[in-house]
Amino acid sequence: MLKTGLVFGDNMVIQTAKPFVIWGTATPETLIDISIQDKSSTCIANEQGEWKAVLSPLEVSAHEQLLIRSGQETLRYDNVAVGEVWLAGGQSNMEFYMRYEENYEEALKTVENPDIRFFDYPEVCYEGQYEDYDYSRFGYWRRCDAENLEYYSAVSYYFAKELQGCLNVPVGIIGCNWGGTPACAWMSEKSVKTAGFEWWSSYEQQLNNLDIDQYKAAYKHNIVNDRTNPFEGFNEVAMRVVPREQQLAIMETFGGIPTITCGPMDSWRPSGLYEYMLKKLAPYAIRGFLYYQGENDDPKAHLYECMMTALIQDWRELWHEELPFLLVQLPPFEAWLASTAEHYPVLRRAQDTVSKTIPNVWLASIGDVGMRFDIHPKNKRPVGQRLAYLAENHVYGKHEITSDAPEPVGFQCDGTGILITFRNVSQFELRGDTVKALSIYSGSKELSPDKYHVEVGNDYWKITGDLLLSEQLHLNFAETNYYELNLFNEAGIPLKPFAMDLT
Repeated sequence: MLKTGLVFGDNMVIQTAKPFVIWGTATPETLIDISIQDKSSTCIANEQGEWKAVLSPLEVSAHEQLLIRSGQETLRYDNVAVGEVWLAGGQSNMEFYMRYEENYEEALKTVENPDIRFFDYPEVCYEGQYEDYDYSRFGYWRRCDAENLEYYSAVSYYFAKELQGCLNVPVGIIGCNWGGTPACAWMSEKSVKTAGFEWWSSYEQQLNNLDIDQYKAAYKHNIVNDRTNPFEGFNEVAMRVVPREQQLAIMETFGGIPTITCGPMDSWRPSGLYEYMLKKLAPYAIRGFLYYQGENDDPKAHLYECMMTALIQDWRELWHEELPFLLVQLPPFEAWLASTAEHYPVLRRAQDTVSKTIPNVWLASIGDVGMRFDIHPKNKRPVGQRLAYLAENHVYGKHEITSDAPEPVGFQCDGTGILITFRNVSQFELRGDTVKALSIYSGSKELSPDKYHVEVGNDYWKITGDLLLSEQLHLNFAETNYYELNLFNEAGIPLKPFAMDLT
């Protein structure tokens, strides 16, 4: 029987200006003919019935028909658009559905847009899982309308909405994410063993102590592992606002922090999602990647810089191209249910370093949208918009758009104070009287704020006061797990966390 890969279908968006790769299965050794616009290509299915064809780049279009023929069989996909396609990866904050987003009701009023489409890949992490459950809510391209909006990734929707309005072409987002997963789940086995061996070693130790038959039986009977309805069960708690007092009561009811076993069918095991989700989408032509993840790497935060470096390389190798990679820096957070932020400053520094050391990687700062006792910030509009600004500026060449967060360039001392200069800002906006989330240390002692004064200029700080007498000054801005900030550039993008020795 003639079939295509899951990502191909009605309402799909094909990446313009790049070769269009399409694949599927058919009767072995039969001829396959593919056509769209004025382009066509043929190939022959191999002995296993697998086929792959490549068509020349397509022109931007809102309404096309894709035909795939083999003998007497024909597949026809209607309402196909050609425009810009991005893959949105990560864990629950990328997965986070519009149904739970705080601006959802407002978004519904203007949702209708035939030039935005969304494909959410089914959450599958082992061979045969797709057949074990009913994934009918996933695995097809959804139109952007009131009926479908609740199923959209909120970050993806706001990204697509901003980008489509800017470029005036169809925009498609492919969701490939799974809540509660560390970076190692999205990496090749080789990369995990090289860049994050602690993750692999821990997994092997658990496997050695696992009764596989008992584990598999328990997995199949655990209703939590049925990922086919995103609006039932735990999600209805996890994605909504739950006061901390109620969270503690829930934990007490269920016996505190659960013991989590990691076996060969679990989503958070090393390389599982790389093999069973990400690889199934490659090499579908895309413009680049969006990535919001890191919360579950907190226990091994010291590895995260190397992990992300390897992950980006893995993803690019699957697509055979150095595609743009847009990261979201983790927002302020303290605790949610049994999850606590212990090493978020380390994770944020790793994300910042990766964005500065790997070509075509950029970082979105969202330090103003975090929630102290919720790991899932409900306001995803700034997140998606800021990712879109990065794409518009750095990928599409619209350099008049301010897209990057302010960050320090350097400092100098004179007889009157310490001058710190910043880039990505022409006019700081201080929302309040004093700079929040700021600490200055003399040696190991934190100085009282009444010992110094910070003057905020257009693109600089001038620090004056008794601190000038110290020979070992160190400054931290937003270098805690949770913080509240009030300093932005003229585009409303918050200053990134940073640390600086001032001597």
